[in-house]
Amino acid sequence: MSAALDLDDLVDKISWITPPDGEAVGEALGTPLDAKPGAGHMVYYETPVPLQYFENADLRINTQTKLGILVLRARANAPLREDQLDFKRYGKPKNVNVNPHIPPEGTTASTYAVSNTEVTFQFTTKSRVLRVVSFSWPPRVTPKSK
Repeated sequence: MSAALDLDDLVDKISWITPPDGEAVGEALGTPLDAKPGAGHMVYYETPVPLQYFENADLRINTQTKLGILVLRARANAPLREDQLDFKRYGKPKNVNVNPHIPPEGTTASTYAVSNTEVTFQFTTKSRVLRVVSFSWPPRVTPKSK
């Protein structure tokens, strides 16, 4: 299976999970996630993942609003280059952010609306190697005022 197909399949599996849920995300990643309590209504999950192109996952979910963010960090020893992937299936990016201050060469991140999430692909700016893929789920429930 090509790198593009592997990543497309993973993006499809994760982006359809609504609201974000540690068990469902763990299943998509191929590893169980153990919750660690956080501050307030936040639950944290961090684990190594058995994926070819990613080494670990960091998932944070607000149990009250269902707002969630999942960050997958790319493996340094199995780099994916931008030219190995096809982003046409995601449409035009909603946002592109260039940050020249992240060592060693800066980063360029493109955010796409995919299914029920926003998916951001972050690459090194010069060599165009994948650093991070992140998924962001919007809040589903408005917290009650006190």
